[in-house]
Amino acid sequence: GGGGGIFWLVDGIKINEDKFQTNGESPTIKNELNIDNLLLSWGVKINAVTVQDRQCTPIRIATQNSGAKGTYNTLPWFFAPLLQPNTKNPITAHLSPLKSEMVSSISVLSNKMHATELLSTSNESHILQTPEAVSLKYLGMPTTKKYFSQPSQPIAILLEGRFPSAYAHASRPSDCKDWPLEKRNISKPTRQIVAASASIIQNEWSNEGEQSQPLPLGYDQLTGQRLGNQDFIVNAVNYLAGNGSWLQMRNKKSKVRLLSKESVMPKRLVHWQALNIGGPILAIVLICVLMGYLHKKE
Repeated sequence: GGGGGIFWLVDGIKINEDKFQTNGESPTIKNELNIDNLLLSWGVKINAVTVQDRQCTPIRIATQNSGAKGTYNTLPWFFAPLLQPNTKNPITAHLSPLKSEMVSSISVLSNKMHATELLSTSNESHILQTPEAVSLKYLGMPTTKKYFSQPSQPIAILLEGRFPSAYAHASRPSDCKDWPLEKRNISKPTRQIVAASASIIQNEWSNEGEQSQPLPLGYDQLTGQRLGNQDFIVNAVNYLAGNGSWLQMRNKKSKVRLLSKESVMPKRLVHWQALNIGGPILAIVLICVLMGYLHKKE
């Protein structure tokens, strides 16, 4: 309740990883964290849905042909949206798209706080309700506009204002001796960021077993691209810590102003150019003549 900034990275849904690895699919269920009422008091809700996006990163899948060795196919993985940054906010200005997987959406339900969208899917999205499955059956499906017909979905929101305390209506426990005399029921002006996926801060790993190593945050092994995840996390933390001026300096573009030919090439400048070029040559000639004259005189 004192006014510190918080960066929430919350999965709206979850799947059974073992079932997905074995069967290639798993139904989705709501990720119960008991924070819904707290977020609702700030006017936002993380929806228990899974957002697919036509603009996504790929996945490599092993295929087995009879009488042949296993081969690999690289296909679009619609459950791994490329999140688009808000180019008008200092946190996300000049960022590359972000890598993500199994994201949910965020709804802004009231104007209790000043809300700014930071990350979103593209305008070629599709929403799956729980318990619709995350499944490999979507690989290779036609990317029709009829299916990917829903608009961009907010994935990360910046909230700014005075936040109600989660303990505003809590009573003092009988065994608590250090209960403050004046409990703060609303925060000082502060900022919080809510993201509907923890995947944006998750590193990929190279190799397997003892040889596995974490890859740089946002690095996609299949495309070899370094996406904007790390820059987003760094910018977000700095903004929440009150380093807004640092962000403005980082995002500031230096505009090179070209001088017009008329301003740099006036007529009188030609005379100076001629003097600069011809002057040294004339001086060398005069020195040679003088040295020759003195040599003859001796």
